[in-house]
Amino acid sequence: MALASAVAAEQPEEITRFPAPKGDTVLVVRHHVTAPDHLRLESKDGKLLREITLETDVESHSVRWNPDGSMVAFSAGSRFLLAAQALIRTKDGWQELKLPDPGDRDNFHCVPLKWSGQRLIISVSGPYAGKRITQFYSGTMTVEIAATPPGAKKVAEKIRIKKEEEDGEFD
Repeated sequence: MALASAVAAEQPEEITRFPAPKGDTVLVVRHHVTAPDHLRLESKDGKLLREITLETDVESHSVRWNPDGSMVAFSAGSRFLLAAQALIRTKDGWQELKLPDPGDRDNFHCVPLKWSGQRLIISVSGPYAGKRITQFYSGTMTVEIAATPPGAKKVAEKIRIKKEEEDGEFD
């Protein structure tokens, strides 16, 4: 046990940079091996705009800036549950925004796909844990995001349920 802790402590953290489309802002994700990830929003000259320590890990493939660089969405969580989150630029600076979860779903993965104006289309799938899984679901959810006051509301959800057939295959 002590050896495993010592090896994990020696592994370097991974730093990934995600520049905004205009290049004026960068989301910096510090992936830690033994601790939750750390986010920094920086200006192009390195000035700190916002710093956040998450309780979970960021999925690097999920980071999506909106076209004008005023919002960035990402997924954070574990292999069992990924929730979509966003950071938005307001008159008071950058604010954290938890995005809505898919209705009545357990152990889901919500991954931002693309922006369409103030709306974010999010992939939804699951479940990724639980008792013997006999049905899966997948689809999309659309969330509208406002900067003043900061908020997000679900405006559409298209989810398809796949049930397990007797042979163990899914339709």
